[in-house]
Amino acid sequence: MEAGVRAECAASACPREPEFTNVSRTPALWGDPAATSAVRDARTALQGPERVADWPSSMVSEDFPLYGGAGVALHGEKDVPFVYWMVGTASPRQWAVAAGDLPPHHSPLFAPDVRSALPAAITSLTAAALVRPAVAPGAEPAGRGPGLTE
Repeated sequence: MEAGVRAECAASACPREPEFTNVSRTPALWGDPAATSAVRDARTALQGPERVADWPSSMVSEDFPLYGGAGVALHGEKDVPFVYWMVGTASPRQWAVAAGDLPPHHSPLFAPDVRSALPAAITSLTAAALVRPAVAPGAEPAGRGPGLTE
């Protein structure tokens, strides 16, 4: 951000250099690879491959890493492995009509379709809860966990 502001100031012939004050910082969001793989496999088994997709990396800010993946102690543990995923909130009809151009989270126009979003979210959380005991920090997935056999 500083580089962009400095470039704009230079291009606009600002009379003085910009000043920056960092008031907070959030660590990068990087989920545990083994836990992510286990949860993705479990979600795919429960919801089907057409309902589970990779989400591209982005530069958005998120406070989720503060909950455990960045060395924060939770329940006496350090570096708690975590998985972060997105849940679709539009019905197939909404998605088709909007051609993928829907209001984002935090928009006053954001209106998720509860009938589509809530079951998908509950299934995703259930899948994660069922495989979590099978994944230790830094370990390879030990399987799908209880109740998630093929």
